[in-house]
Amino acid sequence: MARRRGDPKRVLLIGGGGREFMLAWKLSQEGYTIHWYTGNPLHCGYLDIPHCLLADPESDSVEDLIAYAKRNSIGWVLIGPEKYLAAGYVDGFKYAGIAVFGPTKAAAILETSKYECKRLLDLAGILTADWAFFDVTNPSRALDFIRDNFRKGFRVIKAVGLCDGKGVTVGKTLKEAEEAIRDCLKRDKFGAAGRQILIEKKLKPRRGLVRGEFSMTVVTDGVDYQILLAAMDHKQVFDGDKGLNGGGSGAISHPDFVTAKVKRQFENDVLKPLLATLNNLKIKFKGVLYFGLMLTDRGPEVLEINVRFGDPECQVIMGMCQQGMGELLYRVATGQSIKDIKVKFHQGRAVYLIQMAEGYPGTVRRKGFQDGDIISGLEQVRPLKDIIFVHAGTTFSEKGRAIRTNGGRVTGIFCRRTGRRARELARQRTLAVVRMVNWPGQFHRTDIGEIGCEAA
Repeated sequence: MARRRGDPKRVLLIGGGGREFMLAWKLSQEGYTIHWYTGNPLHCGYLDIPHCLLADPESDSVEDLIAYAKRNSIGWVLIGPEKYLAAGYVDGFKYAGIAVFGPTKAAAILETSKYECKRLLDLAGILTADWAFFDVTNPSRALDFIRDNFRKGFRVIKAVGLCDGKGVTVGKTLKEAEEAIRDCLKRDKFGAAGRQILIEKKLKPRRGLVRGEFSMTVVTDGVDYQILLAAMDHKQVFDGDKGLNGGGSGAISHPDFVTAKVKRQFENDVLKPLLATLNNLKIKFKGVLYFGLMLTDRGPEVLEINVRFGDPECQVIMGMCQQGMGELLYRVATGQSIKDIKVKFHQGRAVYLIQMAEGYPGTVRRKGFQDGDIISGLEQVRPLKDIIFVHAGTTFSEKGRAIRTNGGRVTGIFCRRTGRRARELARQRTLAVVRMVNWPGQFHRTDIGEIGCEAA
């Protein structure tokens, strides 16, 4: 179908988390009007963003979102969460003639199936961890494999499907690894997403590094690409990278060990071979490629690939962006070349710190417009000019204007600093600000920007 002509400065943003807040914030800065569909009519974050209003389609079905876009002369659509990409919403908008940023359902398989992603990486000759595949038809084979190979380093258990960032377990002991396998293949903890698993060999960081994990985010129009900032997030919820894996407890920009040489290795040994392999398979990928990487003695090795902006890495990238992001995303959405687009970033270093609700990443204590805990201290924080206060899981009360918790990752603080001690100054500022915001049971890490980001 021919593409409909809406207002190019009017964008429908889908998704209600901290990632989408920062996308809305950045697009607003660059002169766009954002119709933000959060799925919550009492969402309060939009009030902190100029030129932003809550979209109110009849439902979150692709048909109702298409109807909303047509009624409101939307120029293009930006999808945040992976569940909409996996469900084929990009295909639906394209069929309706509405420009949309993101990969088709077929191209999204890089994230929706870790098994298919691994096969593509192997086909492209890209460095990644050794792996084995098992499914629900024979859990005993998986258990036998882990018992035989645990001491050889096979201790990472991954649900093949989408699990909101919570489907990976690194077994510190054989018993932990066995329990993770049983959770997926016997107890059906993740439903269909966990009925197939990968067991991977745990990668070791390059000698001299504590962690070695980092991410690279790339925007591509199917031919040309823009590599955005290197970042590093922390999945585990407690200091020292302890506790369960969640969606991410915080992030930094520019890990010191990601040198210009490492970036060249990533581009030449990971990005280009992957894009070439996709093209050879007639998969023209348009959108975001997020690479979770480990810097090993062999170079950057792929841990995972996502087909949307990472959360919380997106918050760091958007906060550091000076100009050009909106035009970059718009051109990809509308099928134009990005060859002559150059996104500019601020100097300095950034830290993004997340406040979480008690119980996260499991069942949180309370949430929602009726039962969520009332958040205090916002009147002190929201006017601050040297930070960005991010609404990731907040809501208005059903009656009145009190702001309550509405999720596991509730609020976030972004701070950028320059100079010799830029990252440490940003870290100290985020900690000072986060202490102003409170609710019963809230917790946060204190070492984001301090642990694991040193040079090799």
